[in-house]
Amino acid sequence: MTKYFLFRLGMFSLVSILLAWVLFSRTRRDKAMVQDEGSGQRYLPFLSTLLLPGFFIGLTVVAAPYYGLWESLEQVLALSFGIFLHISVYYLVLMLFLPTLRRRISSRACAMLWLIPNYLYLGTYGSMVPSRPLWVISVSQRLFSGLVLLWLIGFFSVLLWTISNHLIFRRRILRSANPVTDSRVLSLWQAEAAAANIPDSRYKLVTSSATATPMSIGLFRKTIRIVLPDRPYTDVELSLILRHELVHLCREDSANKLFLTFCTAVCWFNPLMWIAMRKSAEDLELSCDETVLLNAGEETRSLYASLLLKTAGENRGITTCLSASAGALRYRLGQVIKKRTVTSGALTAAVIFFLLSMTSGYVTLAFGDYRVEEVLFEDGAGFDDATLYGINTSLFEHNGFLQCRDEEALCAYLSELSLVKLGGAYAEPEEIPQLLLFFDTETCSAALRMEGQALTVIPLGKTDRKSAQYYIQEAVDWDYLSSLLLTYSIQDENLPFPPKITLFGDHSYMDFTGQVVQYSRNGQSQPRESWWDDDDAPGFVDLQETALRIDFSHTPKDGYRVEVTDLEGTILDSFSSRDLTDPGILPLDYPNACYTVFASFADERSSIDMAFTFTLESPGTS
Repeated sequence: MTKYFLFRLGMFSLVSILLAWVLFSRTRRDKAMVQDEGSGQRYLPFLSTLLLPGFFIGLTVVAAPYYGLWESLEQVLALSFGIFLHISVYYLVLMLFLPTLRRRISSRACAMLWLIPNYLYLGTYGSMVPSRPLWVISVSQRLFSGLVLLWLIGFFSVLLWTISNHLIFRRRILRSANPVTDSRVLSLWQAEAAAANIPDSRYKLVTSSATATPMSIGLFRKTIRIVLPDRPYTDVELSLILRHELVHLCREDSANKLFLTFCTAVCWFNPLMWIAMRKSAEDLELSCDETVLLNAGEETRSLYASLLLKTAGENRGITTCLSASAGALRYRLGQVIKKRTVTSGALTAAVIFFLLSMTSGYVTLAFGDYRVEEVLFEDGAGFDDATLYGINTSLFEHNGFLQCRDEEALCAYLSELSLVKLGGAYAEPEEIPQLLLFFDTETCSAALRMEGQALTVIPLGKTDRKSAQYYIQEAVDWDYLSSLLLTYSIQDENLPFPPKITLFGDHSYMDFTGQVVQYSRNGQSQPRESWWDDDDAPGFVDLQETALRIDFSHTPKDGYRVEVTDLEGTILDSFSSRDLTDPGILPLDYPNACYTVFASFADERSSIDMAFTFTLESPGTS
């Protein structure tokens, strides 16, 4: 397993545990018979609402000035494709198991299961993204642009239709509404608000002759109205009605329904989403019923059931109301009349969220048809007009100097690769092959980075071009690419390449070659004068340093060894990197002393023993 997968596993495990605690603690809070005055609102929201819609809208707004509106929309939709496809599949599975879940766990947990996809945006951040896609769906650029346009039309049509329907319905209900002035109703409202530990002035009560069912209408606190039909109710009935609507408002169920509306608008072409939206609304109502009737006796439950039976009304737009649809009424009555013994569902919700999160992001959309030359160079330039001036790769165990054995064959292979743009963000694991190539033309300079099947173009120098990521459709022949490269891990007779050392401190920085102690080639010891001229003087380190970060240009064969002497040459200490807690940090325990770092470097043909010397002393010390 890669570190990315382990980090993703750990983070989603932590979020799942937090989710379980939220559900458990809020269920316990709802069951409290008496709420302390200073303990805050009694009925708390399920989860933070509208996170996922806000994420995609914010991403589009931020990316538009950088890429342009249309390209930003394409990229965001390609990113959201996998997430909302995942939500569609999740809702389908949830609907299949919903009857069983409703029998075994609380209605609050069932309602929360519809809302947990709100947190899938977390899987698009940093190390929480998948290492690579498992399934890439490729479409042409022309088809993708057409699908984007068609999708946008459907998305905005559904969203605008829902919002306009809500506003028209709200206007019709509130047109004939009047503030409640009946002292009996207001007294009951004050009692229910006090039990919920909220100010009774937070929401306004009105009566309306345009509705036959009690409801809450509005999204924002200042515009929310609790609407009562223009008909008489007993004190107990009014208390149950007001408590029902208060639970909806405190839990922000209107915003929850808006999130579900957003998911339906995004997946408007999927008929299952429309069914899922209806089922989710049912669970929000069932959860509200469950909370209203906590600790209620049989008589209160019967009265509540009769309220449901005689309350006929409509629930349009983004509203919450007491009435039930014909399809849900029988089940809802059964839940109300018979008190159930169920678990909180905290563990179930946590496991489902963990599985949903860990399986997200592995399906993505790829679009377009590009060639390496057209994305790498400007002004129609090609490989014939470019110079390959740098290579870096993970194809070899060592990290020495690289040359191209056959540049023409390398460029020919690259020119045949077929590229597409890839939706989503991925962290390619470190163990996959990597190749970094630097090209230069008369008009531009750019780097080409290949990691597995991911390809990134990185413009260099002063340019308005932006980095771009692509996906290589065919499998990359890394063995062939490796055969086109030459590597010299230490040095070649025509290419001197001595290992170097770099030391970093709070007050000092050094980068120097050091001295050769022994050099062998093909098993034969070579005279130093046949290799390179070493005129580096010993380094100087400020006496204030207590430790240095040590870095080598090549990886030492067996770590390194340090010998410390005083300025007269007497040995004070000797230790190896294996003796250190962190081999990358060299401690400086002896002031006014000389430190020599011994390290050996080797490849299949050569070996070199080096000595890197520096002194730790105050300026002017003799």
